[in-house]
Amino acid sequence: TQTFDISLRDAGSILLSTRIDMNNLNENYLATPSSLFGNIPNLISVNNFAGNIYYKDSSLTSTLTSIVNATAYQLTFDRRVTHQLSIIGVPLAVPYSYTIPSGESWLPIISERSREIERDLFNDLDLPKITKITDLQTGSYWPSGRLRTLKAGVGYIINTSQSVDIIFR
Repeated sequence: TQTFDISLRDAGSILLSTRIDMNNLNENYLATPSSLFGNIPNLISVNNFAGNIYYKDSSLTSTLTSIVNATAYQLTFDRRVTHQLSIIGVPLAVPYSYTIPSGESWLPIISERSREIERDLFNDLDLPKITKITDLQTGSYWPSGRLRTLKAGVGYIINTSQSVDIIFR
């Protein structure tokens, strides 16, 4: 088993991803938003790119009921949060690959370390298909901005002209 740890120190929204296999979590966790994120102070909601949402306030109707592998999730807070999030489980087996669809989507970084965009993540044939990658927290972007490295445990907004295959090793 392995522990995924990330320090949450933000206000507003962050995109989050993990390399822990949601089908192989420690016995103290379930692959649900309430189990994984419900104890985070100041959390309003968790949503995926498809628009499904989990509200921490149980009086609101939630449509996000499970957390799945290789997906970035947006966590929204009502004010600044300082929290250490830990998820314990078995890491996804590597190499792990998936396809990023054409258009805008969220890119999860399911690696144990940060990765350079041009050297570590995409091959030379796929790089021209990527029109932009944006860090929601800092506003930095690639290719013409300052964003060059994607941090483990974070999610990014990605725009592509065609579908792109990504492999984490």
